[in-house]
Amino acid sequence: MVVPASIPSPGAAPAAMPSPSVELIAHDLRNYFANIIFAADLLCDSDSASPRQHRLADSIRNSADSGILFLQAFLDQQEHQAHGARIEPLPVRQLLCEAVDLFSRSAEAKGISLELIGHETVIVAGLRDGVMHVLQNLVSNAVKYSPHDTIISITASRHGNSGWMQVMDRGPGISEGDQARLFQRYVRLSAKPTDGESTSGLGLALAKQQARAMGGNLWYERRLGGGSIFTLELPLIP
Repeated sequence: MVVPASIPSPGAAPAAMPSPSVELIAHDLRNYFANIIFAADLLCDSDSASPRQHRLADSIRNSADSGILFLQAFLDQQEHQAHGARIEPLPVRQLLCEAVDLFSRSAEAKGISLELIGHETVIVAGLRDGVMHVLQNLVSNAVKYSPHDTIISITASRHGNSGWMQVMDRGPGISEGDQARLFQRYVRLSAKPTDGESTSGLGLALAKQQARAMGGNLWYERRLGGGSIFTLELPLIP
């Protein structure tokens, strides 16, 4: 059974707010990442760019996107610690569409199709930024590890009192040895991104942490026929 994250009682001592120096650093880092992404896009849009330059530019952009995700997760965690969790109703399909849109360009560069399956209305209880961070991490990883010209299927469904958001790819999957370390921080798995994209070893650990903080869970399963299934579970809105 999943239990939503608790909200501090009125008498509880408030957690410390992020210091101005942290907020200033975060602001500056966002600007740096934005400039990196802009430069990578210019390289990709150049008519004279070679296929190798396109791959390098995509790798630069993916690294910058990962940096932004990490920064946002850190800021979200600071915010939640300072003010407590603010659970709200979230329409899952809208969030999935946003995650797909964000990585459509990276997927197209590898000939990968991002396929949204099903039209069931699923509304879960969670933190919007937290859910988006988890979904973006899962879709980003699926694109990184999927072979060229394959399909990544993304679904939403109801299971009892929970809503499931699943990202299913046709990549190499996770070996039995790696599964025990899958959600640990700074762990590099044996599988490698198909185009040499960068990984931090932090994304899945942070995603699991955020899922648990929202009263949900995140887990991995092998996909029949090859590949991975990552499932984000959150409580349904009654």
